[in-house]
Amino acid sequence: MRKVMLSLVVVLAVWKATSWTPTPQWRTILAVHGQGTEPFSNGLVFTPERQTAYRLTMGCSATGNAASGWDFTFNWKDMTGIRAMTDINCEPVVYTQAQEKLFVFTPKVGMPVTLTGTRGEGPSTYYGFYTVEELQ
Repeated sequence: MRKVMLSLVVVLAVWKATSWTPTPQWRTILAVHGQGTEPFSNGLVFTPERQTAYRLTMGCSATGNAASGWDFTFNWKDMTGIRAMTDINCEPVVYTQAQEKLFVFTPKVGMPVTLTGTRGEGPSTYYGFYTVEELQ
């Protein structure tokens, strides 16, 4: 009986030690939804205030002819100061996985994260969103 009780105590101690690992918590710091017809460059998204990981979720769709898609590019400098980017492409004729993205990155504190939108040939309208979350 003593061995059974001791075994149960050991099993419970191991379970408790390994099962209470905290789950990473993300805090939304920015959520933007918009639409437009004109290209833009280097619009400020945010400037990181803490050295931590950030999670960017983005999506878009477009209307227009086959050649009038949109490219949206997020630019920043990483922790070491090297230029970095990620982008998303919106095609007006068909919806593809390239039109939605989740990306985790670690930008340099105090250096701005910017967004540029470029349009293909011909008139077109984009509909897009992005959220930025900070790891706590």
